[in-house]
Amino acid sequence: EQEDRKRQLMILEEKKKAEKEEKMRQERQRARERVQRKREEDQRKRDEQQLAIEADRDKFLYQQTQAIRERQRRYAELKPVLPRQRPPERPRTSREDRRNSRPSS
Repeated sequence: EQEDRKRQLMILEEKKKAEKEEKMRQERQRARERVQRKREEDQRKRDEQQLAIEADRDKFLYQQTQAIRERQRRYAELKPVLPRQRPPERPRTSREDRRNSRPSS
């Protein structure tokens, strides 16, 4: 009977030990899953930030492009559109040559 009791105690201890190990294994698994979720969340936040930065840059570049086009449009409205012509070349007089070649001070 004493042997039977010892055997039952041993079985009970083994069972408790196995349950404790299983509990620890499950806790480690949950911890790994938490770490993985945290990594994924951090990566998602970084990706969102990067997308926001790119969207801001694209918006800024678009606004700059629009402003340039608007200035070009206004300038074109102010300036009459003429075919590009060079003034006819004419020989310079000696007086103009002296005036143009004099160093300015």
